[in-house]
Order: sequence, then structure tokens, then C-alpha cells
Amino acid sequence: MANKAYNGVELTDELLDEMAAEYEQGDWSGHVGSRHAGRPRFGEEKLVPVTVKLAPSTRDGLDAAAKAAHQSRSAFIRATLEQAVQNFVDRAAVL
Repeated sequence: MANKAYNGVELTDELLDEMAAEYEQGDWSGHVGSRHAGRPRFGEEKLVPVTVKLAPSTRDGLDAAAKAAHQSRSAFIRATLEQAVQNFVDRAAVL
């Protein structure tokens, strides 16, 4: 099985040697930057896990709503909670 780059280019030893030589000579046109393992961040803040227990029927409803919204369960929960918190803050500001 051949190794391939994310863009589909086959990574051969010859290609890697050529790229290394270009980099060492300062002629490499590739990207040099920081690497981040895992999924990309959502905005500037680092996300923290929060665990809750739900009744199976609530979980099933949550999954159905997320699917209808074309979102993952996590994305749907984040968006719903952010909206609920913002509504609470907005109401509290009026009082």
C-alpha cells in the first residue's frame, strides 16, 4: 500500500528526498506551521468536557433533533446550550 498525502499525491522515497533537499536549501514551497492533533477548535476558547445523564427517551429525541438539524449530537447540544444561556443572560439583564 502506497502512502499518500492529504491531496492524493503518492509519497515515494524519491519525492520525500527531493522535498527534504528543497527544504534544506531554502527553496521549499510547502507550508511550515504548527500542528494540532485531533479535531479543530470551535473558536478561540478551548472546549472542556461536561458529562450529563439523560433518560434514553430524551437521548433519542436529542439524536432525532440533531439529525433533523443536520448536526452531530455534540454540535446540536453546544448550539442549544449556548442559545439557552444567552437567553437567560438577556432576561437577567432586563430584571
